[in-house]
Amino acid sequence: MDKTEYLALKKIAKQQTGADDLDSLRYYGKMQLRNAKYIKFIAVFICLTSLPAMLLIIGIPIFIVGLCLYFFGYRKAYRKARAFSEHLERDPELT
Repeated sequence: MDKTEYLALKKIAKQQTGADDLDSLRYYGKMQLRNAKYIKFIAVFICLTSLPAMLLIIGIPIFIVGLCLYFFGYRKAYRKARAFSEHLERDPELT
């Protein structure tokens, strides 16, 4: 995550939650991590429920969707939330 993306997320946090101080921004970062975990649970649920349907042909596309959601949805959201939290700790404006 570069500086401009961090500033954009900081601005979004301020618009959505009114976060001005470090504690509020940390809470926003934790909220983003929690949302990433929800995406992970949904992806795992989709993959597990599609396994019995793989005996039929219709389970294969559902399984692929679950895998894509995990690798492209969860991992991207998780990395972004972790990078936001790391940038918060190094931000000289907030300390």
